[in-house]
Amino acid sequence: MQVIYADILFIINLYITYALLLFTCLLTRSTVKRSRLLLSSVISAVYSLIILVPSASDALIALSRIPALFFIILAAFRKQKPKQLLKLSVSFITVNLLFAGLMLLLWYFVSPSDMYYNSGIVYFNIGVTELLITTAVCY
Repeated sequence: MQVIYADILFIINLYITYALLLFTCLLTRSTVKRSRLLLSSVISAVYSLIILVPSASDALIALSRIPALFFIILAAFRKQKPKQLLKLSVSFITVNLLFAGLMLLLWYFVSPSDMYYNSGIVYFNIGVTELLITTAVCY
């Protein structure tokens, strides 16, 4: 059984969501304040903790993604026209699907022992030092 630490899960998903939102901004050529992206990433990181709920089924997680997406997109890209919000939502979903596909590919072929993949939510059992180093390298 994989041990999952809520703080690491939160931080990793905060970083990943922030990167996915940045990529969405690049893809859609949108400008947004970094503080809005951070707020949106915090919402997403809190949402990622749903995998720690013992009674959370895959169906419940799947159904909860629609309102979660709504809050994440509105937090990052507030005051947009409905057509623009739809474009941003579709772009964000596309970026997430690409990332999820890459993580599934990694998990399937490499099977890292410190990686947990559940319902599209990724968890890496990584130390603080490794997290800071990889963050600096990615930045």
